[in-house]
Amino acid sequence: MSDTNDRSSAAPPKGQYDVARIPPRSLRGRLCPDTFTLDGAVYTLEKHLKHDFFASTARYRGDHGRRVCLKHFHTESCLLIPLGWAGRYMCNREIGFYRHLADVEGVPALVGKLGESGMVHEWIEGCDLLDYAQDARMGRPERRVADDFFDRLDQLALTLHQRDVAYVDLNKPDNVLVGDDGRPYLVDFQISYRRPRRRWNLLGRWLFGVLCREDLYHVRKLKRKFRRDLMTDHELRRSYQRSFLLSFHRQFAHPFQRVRRWVLTKLGAR
Repeated sequence: MSDTNDRSSAAPPKGQYDVARIPPRSLRGRLCPDTFTLDGAVYTLEKHLKHDFFASTARYRGDHGRRVCLKHFHTESCLLIPLGWAGRYMCNREIGFYRHLADVEGVPALVGKLGESGMVHEWIEGCDLLDYAQDARMGRPERRVADDFFDRLDQLALTLHQRDVAYVDLNKPDNVLVGDDGRPYLVDFQISYRRPRRRWNLLGRWLFGVLCREDLYHVRKLKRKFRRDLMTDHELRRSYQRSFLLSFHRQFAHPFQRVRRWVLTKLGAR
């Protein structure tokens, strides 16, 4: 299979790529393979979903009809720096979260590990909140999630917290899936944080509490964006109340992100 740079020379075939999430040029790594075999089943590529500096993600259908999602973490070097260890570490770390949360409704089931840096989980039929956000821009009829969607998402976040996991990445609407059943699902535990087991790790346990509160803040923020009509005045006020940590992060992270976007745009990787 050719790499992303080769594929960027021609327009992506209609229906094969989500062009909004596949950069025209890759700075590192390859797109997911055309096929792979896991536990005796052969899976064939249906659609590339996402490609970034750390990983590629794609949807597949097995020869038995089952749909799955493959997330392949890159192991290639960058600027002569060996990063194979990082890809393997991130893969094993995320697999650990899926295994730990295997009995939680709203977290896709882990299917298995592929090679040294690939993980496969079940495919959730539906779309994500980013699709909803792009309806107007793409000229599609605007959709609404169910009235109880964000109550369920809030409960899902609380369930993760009870299992000692802070999701951390709820600010990204493309991480929140809207299943065909109308329920919320969470994918991508790449930067999630687990409560330290050792009681003497006071800083780590304090950070866990802070990140849990940020999860709930971002649920309220998403609700404000997509179902503001359902919010009470109290919820609406709280959706604007950023913590000191988040305000501090935004103060320093936003300038960096603007520079990063500018550089990636100049390099053709955005």
